[in-house]
Amino acid sequence: MSVATVSDLLRSKLGELTPAGREIAREILTDYPRAGLETAARLAARAGVSAPTVTRFAIFLGFEGYLEFQDQLRSELGERSKSALEQFPLDTPEPSSGAVQLAADAAVLAGQVSASLDAVPGALIEDAVQMLSTPGRSVHLLGGRFSHMVAQYLQTHLQLLRPGAFLVSSNELDRASTLRDMKRGDIVVAYDFRRYTPETVEFGKAARKRGAKIILVTDPWLSPLSTDASIVLPCSVASPSAFDALSPTMALTEVLISGLVRHSGAAGRASLSAVEAILSSNADHDVDIRYI
Repeated sequence: MSVATVSDLLRSKLGELTPAGREIAREILTDYPRAGLETAARLAARAGVSAPTVTRFAIFLGFEGYLEFQDQLRSELGERSKSALEQFPLDTPEPSSGAVQLAADAAVLAGQVSASLDAVPGALIEDAVQMLSTPGRSVHLLGGRFSHMVAQYLQTHLQLLRPGAFLVSSNELDRASTLRDMKRGDIVVAYDFRRYTPETVEFGKAARKRGAKIILVTDPWLSPLSTDASIVLPCSVASPSAFDALSPTMALTEVLISGLVRHSGAAGRASLSAVEAILSSNADHDVDIRYI
């Protein structure tokens, strides 16, 4: 059987499952993918069902049985750890015209953006927007080697629309201080993609223990932080090159920003106006650096 990921399949089928099937799915998604790699008997015990029910669950999802279901999960584990070097072509591709290559690459990227956004339930986006708009709750954003740029992009917009939006420092002492000051109900937005960033996962888990709510933007194979997240937003990373694409993630971030602008209303406009006024005032007092 060919599926994008088991987690995608489970989420798409939740409404069709029996109560016992939903319990199995929740157990797998809560501890993904480890729970699904346990024996049928152990997974059944976790979900409070019988081992034959686990087998029927796998068959209902379209697999020949629980073993094929586990084979799919094992193949995902390999995808989760793939590096750019492993995806780099060994052979030099045949050269093509710039126009042909542009059209081919654009089709891949546009298709992945569209597929990623189509796969995210609108209610989940609304939940994320409402959480990020919660008055009196600080928002802390972080990402990995490349995805930190998207985290910073969202943080830059958030700080214009509301107070209390902070980019998490990469400095270990700064992170410890941020966690110390974090209050129950504060929000962490983490961008984490394969091969996943241990520091991001550790920060998110520590924040969760302090009562923070986690919004996780990740890939289809799901960051280890997904088990601690209140909201998980998976994005495709399929790319025409050896490097994972962030264009679907950026598109999703733009959707969040659009929702935040609509949700913030007059308060958001007042916040933006105050920032603009300060910037204009500073510009009026600029000093000519030629005389310093």
